[in-house]
Amino acid sequence: MRKGTWYGAMLVVIILLAGVVVVSQLLTKVSVTRFIGDAQGPVMSVNADARLFEAFLRESAMISMDKVVQDVASYPQLQGLQAPSTIAAGYCSLLNDEKTPTKLALIPFVGEGIAVAFNNQMNSYLKEFADKTGWDVPQNNFEVYVERGKITAVSVRPVKFPIKDYTGKVVGNASFRPSVVLGYDHKFEEYPATFQQLEKIASSCSFSADPKKCAEDVKLPNWVIEDAADHTFKFTAQHGKASSCYLLLLPT
Repeated sequence: MRKGTWYGAMLVVIILLAGVVVVSQLLTKVSVTRFIGDAQGPVMSVNADARLFEAFLRESAMISMDKVVQDVASYPQLQGLQAPSTIAAGYCSLLNDEKTPTKLALIPFVGEGIAVAFNNQMNSYLKEFADKTGWDVPQNNFEVYVERGKITAVSVRPVKFPIKDYTGKVVGNASFRPSVVLGYDHKFEEYPATFQQLEKIASSCSFSADPKKCAEDVKLPNWVIEDAADHTFKFTAQHGKASSCYLLLLPT
């Protein structure tokens, strides 16, 4: 065999061997890449599912807030006031009594009522989500904190859902405690000032010569006073777009 022919044959062999090695390496890399993707996919889907649920939670909360504000204004027990267990919206609580008309008979507390109203509105959305997805989504699960123009709801118990691989097989379970922060002009901060003003009216106007005129002078400008019964007056106070009513006994 000629020397040139021999070198040509060897070059062909080397090229073929090199091709086999390259193809082998490519197949190995493709195989490894697929394995890594399969392993990471379920983990990445957990984060995506959690973010989607938080987006759903935020939208549901925004839809609910108008009704939450209205419920707190309309139902005295949500303001920490005494009221029958079953009442219609707009019931007016009597805040003082004949023995001590100059003082409110109780100290209202709105914070717990806001949480109750918020959970009541959110429960239907959470149940619908759980029914459609099979997730374990607890109801009555939010602690609620309010500031001026902002409301924060934090889950007490975790939301739980299955982790699935690319074939749909369940490979584990995940849990997390979502929270939501909303900018919303709820006016909840006005309730303490309302009760302070009512206490001032009870203190200043009980046993006055003309209790109603006295109350008109002391009340806030956007309040409305009406006669309710003997020496008892109904006060309607505005809290943003919502209004609440209260009764005070003002004897002469």
